[in-house]
Amino acid sequence: MNLNINKDFKIGEKNKLTLSAGGYYSINRSKMIFNADTSWQTTNQLSNWFGLNINIKDKIEWNNSYSPDFNFTRYTSPNFTNLQANLHNFSTGLVIRWTKNLILENNLIYLYNSNLTGTNKTTVRWNAAINYNFMKDQRATIKLSAYDILNQNGNIVRLIASQNTLTYNRGNLLPRYFMVTLTYNIKQMPKK
Repeated sequence: MNLNINKDFKIGEKNKLTLSAGGYYSINRSKMIFNADTSWQTTNQLSNWFGLNINIKDKIEWNNSYSPDFNFTRYTSPNFTNLQANLHNFSTGLVIRWTKNLILENNLIYLYNSNLTGTNKTTVRWNAAINYNFMKDQRATIKLSAYDILNQNGNIVRLIASQNTLTYNRGNLLPRYFMVTLTYNIKQMPKK
């Protein structure tokens, strides 16, 4: 089951406030066999999201979202441990059109996973960029981007899945890096 609600509020001539919310609920029941043990497992997932976005005269955009996610798995056999995982994701982004040619971007993401083992259950990622538009009709943009400024994009995740398994996931994630891009818009949109 899924539900989404969005509402825009115009504040004055050129300002806008957007509120959004949504939710998702699912239930899954399945039979499992592990070694000689048989059990029914029931997993409930409840996900929500909330958003608050502000646009001030198309010069400043502030976008925020929060998503809590709750997972519960129950077993009919006493040989299996019931599981619960809570995930939280908060993100905030700020875009400032400083001048006609200069645009500043900032994005901060906070992630929490209760199912991770050890003391580091959180990750904070911070990305930022500076854009400079130039040439006739600002057809070209040069952009300097910084990704994972705090250098927390970890490569190893350790999860405890059940009483008999321990899972390590290793990915090829890029650590902190910087990138310069040049974009040129070849096709100009017709003016009305």
